[in-house]
Amino acid sequence: MNPLLPSVVVLSEMPSDDEEPAVAKEPAVPNDPAPHILDDDGDLWLDVGISSASQGTLFKVCSTTIRRSSLVFKAMLFGPWMEAKPAEGKWIVKHPDDNPLAIGALLAVIHSRCELLPEPITAGLLYGIVIASDKYDMLPVLRPCARAWMDAAFLRYSYRHKFDMEALQLAHVAWEFGCEEGLTAIVERLVFLATLDELEELGSLRDEMQSHNFPYGPPDLLGKSNRMSPMPRLVVIQDILDFWAAEIARRIELGDGACCQAFPKPDPTERVLCDLRVLGVIIRHI
Repeated sequence: MNPLLPSVVVLSEMPSDDEEPAVAKEPAVPNDPAPHILDDDGDLWLDVGISSASQGTLFKVCSTTIRRSSLVFKAMLFGPWMEAKPAEGKWIVKHPDDNPLAIGALLAVIHSRCELLPEPITAGLLYGIVIASDKYDMLPVLRPCARAWMDAAFLRYSYRHKFDMEALQLAHVAWEFGCEEGLTAIVERLVFLATLDELEELGSLRDEMQSHNFPYGPPDLLGKSNRMSPMPRLVVIQDILDFWAAEIARRIELGDGACCQAFPKPDPTERVLCDLRVLGVIIRHI
């Protein structure tokens, strides 16, 4: 992964229930006929998505700004293709398969019109933005926003006590942003906290996403369905327990001072208490 941001909210530090905020709703897809003006002097119209029989959502943008931000758009708009600027009339390029909210967010960022960004940036919307930015090779332009968006999305997810589509979406976002800490947090929660029913549901969601060609992170995040069955999970947990058991046994076998090294000649009672504290910390973190 090519890191785009250094860190993210740690999911293992779960907030208490009384701190839970209101559930964030997905921003509504714009369906008004009025165009969205990103640049008053823009020379290009992007017709994104399908909101009616005739057209989708219209964005008035600057073709030069888009060209600087995306090699894909540069080749599309300024190459020998049908999307190139016509000799006369309005320059309109249709993108019926794209998400208007995600494309609108990308356009707002590159045109420095952050006041036009949809709110809130939920996990689903962030996933759509990442998919669109990857499609048009625009992921680097999200660097100024990536950290804040990731922190907010992961914080909202940390209040949830189930694993669903949002988990797969955040896994893909963390993967694309190169956020190792965020991806690790998602995988740890999947391995140690998800129930078998939730894992089966995630497997079904994964298959559904694959059938629609929607990526969900690392190519083998969930693996084959049988690899997330109870037995392999028990093997992983057993390996961790074996490590700590061996570490405790090693300390005990070393004899005096194996755990307690605070005093050159400790009182036997103090040494025992110190050993218990050290072993207690180890057990607490298993």
